[in-house]
Amino acid sequence: MKADILASIIAILWLTGGFFNDQVKDGSSTYSRRAYLAGRAAAERDTKRGILAVESVGLKPEWSGEYVRLLKRRYNIEDRCVAGCVVDDKIIGHLRGYNEVSNAEITRRFGSDIFDRTDNEARALYKKEYP
Repeated sequence: MKADILASIIAILWLTGGFFNDQVKDGSSTYSRRAYLAGRAAAERDTKRGILAVESVGLKPEWSGEYVRLLKRRYNIEDRCVAGCVVDDKIIGHLRGYNEVSNAEITRRFGSDIFDRTDNEARALYKKEYP
């Protein structure tokens, strides 16, 4: 009897996608729940080891090299470009999970505007070098 009830519950969850569905919809984007959880776990391991990093994707502005150097030199933060412009739900899921954990620790240590400050400085340095 209990086995029948359990089988029914699993069947309902399976059919509705609530138990085995790996996709999470967030507004207009979709990401992998498993990759998200893996990203969080990876960031937790890294921060416990004293490693600070952020994951990024996409085409970078021309001053991104200076931005990455400033992050590393000043704050010992790695910018890990994990993909170009073409991403899938696993890449986005991992990036979201990883960055939620790592950004919280980075913000705690250096302030909520660390990325904006660094980006503004990198942009100014680049424009000074290449007017």
